[in-house]
Amino acid sequence: MNDQIWVPIAIALFGNAVAVTIVILTNRAAVKREEVRQTHEARRWAREDAWKVGEVQRGYYLAYFHALRKTSIAIHDAGYEIGPALEFGWQEEAAGALHDLDVFASSDTLSYANAVYSALYRWGAAERTDYESDEEIEYDHKLDEFLAAVRADIGVVGTIPHARSGPGVMCQFCGNVMQPTTGESGRRVCPSCGMAV
Repeated sequence: MNDQIWVPIAIALFGNAVAVTIVILTNRAAVKREEVRQTHEARRWAREDAWKVGEVQRGYYLAYFHALRKTSIAIHDAGYEIGPALEFGWQEEAAGALHDLDVFASSDTLSYANAVYSALYRWGAAERTDYESDEEIEYDHKLDEFLAAVRADIGVVGTIPHARSGPGVMCQFCGNVMQPTTGESGRRVCPSCGMAV
């Protein structure tokens, strides 16, 4: 008779053990799903934030380009005497736009922006009227390098790879240049959005 009492108790204990095991496994699966969801959500927010920063960055690049263009036209017209002479402070608009780039431009592109501004200033201060002076040619060359760097920085397809001083691997989410990680893994990480490849 004692054997018959232990059979229902063993079945009940086995049933409870199975139920607890199922609850534990289900909970573990739910936790893993939630971790994966949170990881995907964090990546999505990182891409969205990088896109917003990229939009602001593009605006500053365009503002600087337009300031360079306006100033270069004024220098050209004054040099060829088809427009008014340059007034004191002719370079201030381009200089102000360059200072705005200090906040949003990548370090490589900022070095190209400084180089094109220096070439612009030398051209404006040269007071030469001959056709395609050395200063004007230098400015055009530096402007081309700056534009190639900007295109690479914002992820425009078909950029000139040799215009960048750093490695040209671009982040597929925000378009910035990927930086190598420390170690032997050969992985790269985006300094803007944190994506790694």
